[in-house]
Amino acid sequence: METMTRFYVGLGMLFVLTIGFFIFLGYKVTHSETYDEFKKYDLEYKQCVTQCGTPSVIETQQECEDKCKLDYEWRQSS
Repeated sequence: METMTRFYVGLGMLFVLTIGFFIFLGYKVTHSETYDEFKKYDLEYKQCVTQCGTPSVIETQQECEDKCKLDYEWRQSS
């Protein structure tokens, strides 16, 4: 009986350590520079698309959105 109790206590500790490790990794990823840069790129894309709403003689709405998308994809690949 005592060995089963030790087994379950050890299994519980392993489970808690595993969950803690994944929480730690998630925290590190969300506070990394790369994640912040992706968020910034996404905000720049949304800002670019909202500026496409103003009518322009030079380019149409679709051309403006396509340019924003290409610019966004280029920044992500860099």
